[in-house]
Amino acid sequence: MTKYTTYNIATHWIDGGLVLCNDIAKIDESVLDNLRFDAEEDGEIYQWFITSYNESDVEYLEKTFGLLFTYSDKLDCFVLCVDHWGTMWESVPCEVLDEEWAKINKDLLITDENQHPKFKKVREY
Repeated sequence: MTKYTTYNIATHWIDGGLVLCNDIAKIDESVLDNLRFDAEEDGEIYQWFITSYNESDVEYLEKTFGLLFTYSDKLDCFVLCVDHWGTMWESVPCEVLDEEWAKINKDLLITDENQHPKFKKVREY
């Protein structure tokens, strides 16, 4: 049975910064050459977010949630590619590909169409 969480939980599972930069493909064409997914299969990208994620963060997010990434040679960083628009991330379902993650984080799974889990991140300083 396929399990889902929210796109908000998936993108914020690893602590990191996201900065919207929808013109990045015009500024740095390397993001189109460095896609880590099949653009024809995964659809159109509507938003591009510069991230502070490192290689292992990106690999984890790809394997656990199927998030889409590319790499910017000019900025020397990974870019999150968002293939949906018009809905708040708290309401967008995101498939959980890692069964172990789903078992450990049952409270973060979508239980039905009208009840989406909330993600509260607590930071210690």
